[in-house]
Amino acid sequence: MPFLVVYAMEFISPLTWGVLMSASVLLLCLLPLPFGMLADARGRVALYVGGVAMLGVSYILFSLGGLLWFVLFTALMSLGMAMYQAQQSAIMADIVESRVRGRIMGGYLFAVYVSGMVGGALGGYIYGASNPLPFIICGVLFLASALLLSLVFRKS
Repeated sequence: MPFLVVYAMEFISPLTWGVLMSASVLLLCLLPLPFGMLADARGRVALYVGGVAMLGVSYILFSLGGLLWFVLFTALMSLGMAMYQAQQSAIMADIVESRVRGRIMGGYLFAVYVSGMVGGALGGYIYGASNPLPFIICGVLFLASALLLSLVFRKS
């Protein structure tokens, strides 16, 4: 979401944003391994779905604007990303046959990047109309994805 920093600059300094993003990267360095180990011991799906849901909550909090919400956004976004990204490839390996795994992963990444391209342009248009609205929409889409994932994994 390219407009995160533009929106944040309405409320905090560039230095504060830089510190928050550095803290985010630090969390993303430290958390995936413990989450991966936990998933190996207890199961991947709950962490995967929970991480996606946490991303949804983080973007909705970000839309509120202000330092407190940005700190919470940074923590929850980093935690959510570490939770779901550590599981994503492992789940793919668990459920997709090795002979087609490359094609499936390629198709998945194609969908991710196309949606990011379209979402970035659409987000910019929406941002022009209402600053916090793209972040609310993004949060709702992550929450809907978490719900859909929980239903899909429950059936399988």
